Amino acid sequence: MGLFSYTQIGIKGFLFSLISHGLISAGMFFSVGFLYDRFHTRNLLYYGGLVQFMPLFSIFFFFLLFSNMSFPGTVNFVGELFVLLSILDTFGFLSFLMIGFGLFATVLFCLILLYRVVFYQVSNLLVCNLVDLTFIEFLILIFLCSYILFFGLFPNRLFLFLI
Repeated sequence: MGLFSYTQIGIKGFLFSLISHGLISAGMFFSVGFLYDRFHTRNLLYYGGLVQFMPLFSIFFFFLLFSNMSFPGTVNFVGELFVLLSILDTFGFLSFLMIGFGLFATVLFCLILLYRVVFYQVSNLLVCNLVDLTFIEFLILIFLCSYILFFGLFPNRLFLFLI
């Protein structure tokens, strides 16, 4: 929507959203891969209570989900804010409400996922051999999360490359 607004702020928001999607989606897919290596299933019914057995993973998963929800201080917030401002300016309030509903659905899904995977009751079937993040997994997630946080706090550094 930011690209189709044909405004400078909309196009910058679109580019920010592309970059943030690349960083956040990569972190989320890596997280799902880490869970699959430990549980050998992608069924959400088997996950639960990971904060007790994998606290470091839970912190990174929490950060990635909140950055996916466009929490202030992350790079996704900057892109979503610019896109929303350009939509409000170009297409009007009804389009702004429709996009806002999509953002609300994203926040609701992310909070349910966070509760279900990290804070739900412990699944007794799969907790026997759980280990927290290895050093390589930690490096991957710290690299992605540091870029998400850096470009969210200092978006002008990314603007230098987008102009």
